[in-house]
Amino acid sequence: MVKTASKTLGPKESAEVATRYLKELIPLAEQILVEEVYRAGRGGAWQVTLSYLASIDIDSLLCRQCKVLRVDAKSGEVLSMRILRK
Repeated sequence: MVKTASKTLGPKESAEVATRYLKELIPLAEQILVEEVYRAGRGGAWQVTLSYLASIDIDSLLCRQCKVLRVDAKSGEVLSMRILRK
């Protein structure tokens, strides 16, 4: 979690927080890309969409997966992470 001195996080900082969180949760994720960042609702959180390469079977076939993370703009805490359904 990133703490800031009474400053809210911008889109870049929110994407960095989300990327670090994803790396901690899914250490085998490769080539993480920021796909989209926008304010969710009335300024309380950022919605960050990340994609990454992940192995999907024993033969190590890779496919691009997407996750959507909500990052609190004030505290820097990741509030949720969900799968992006295509």
